[in-house]
Amino acid sequence: MGEEFNLAAASRTEKENVKALRKAGFVPAVVYGSGQKNLNFKIKALDFSKIFERTGESSLINLKIDDAAPLRVVVKDVAKDPVKGSLSHIDFYKVDMKKKITVEVDLNFIGEAPAAVTLGGVLAKAKDSVEITCLPDKLVSHLDVDLSALATMNDVIKMSNLKLPEGIELASDTDEVIVSMVEVVKEEIPVAAPETVVAEPVEGEKTEETPAEDKKKE
Repeated sequence: MGEEFNLAAASRTEKENVKALRKAGFVPAVVYGSGQKNLNFKIKALDFSKIFERTGESSLINLKIDDAAPLRVVVKDVAKDPVKGSLSHIDFYKVDMKKKITVEVDLNFIGEAPAAVTLGGVLAKAKDSVEITCLPDKLVSHLDVDLSALATMNDVIKMSNLKLPEGIELASDTDEVIVSMVEVVKEEIPVAAPETVVAEPVEGEKTEETPAEDKKKE
């Protein structure tokens, strides 16, 4: 098992004013899931943010509400205020340690693509996360994608190329492309032809008469 993440919280009643909670630095939350009836509680926004930066939605958290025994949970949903961007509500899901779950994990791109260094190609990332299925104690916070496999402009890294830790499998059978190389086409900027400057006669200056003007005089 990996790193342990512990999070302390406090129970709350339906009568508690949600706006007042948020103003005091708390976030209303709920936990539900395997053998767990919906339980409302509150959690310090700062405490949650620090943990969530490290766990995302794919790591186990020991959630301790008041003095009760810790619940093994994962973050199911995080709602934010559309204007302020502050936390507005959090959903936690209690897992059954004996049953597999499906979660979305981030892809962590490591190394350097030789095609980008020697051929001037640009990385085109089609996916930044994938869904995996595993027992809760096998959960990981991310999966590494080694970019050193991209040696030519035709190379791609697909879902099937991912190196999965023991006990983890992809939730989908699709073999989508995760990252590929794109050739940069340099656009040629046309050079404008130099402008022909026509000198205008200065007032009072005698100009040469054209043949047509000579004929009119005749």
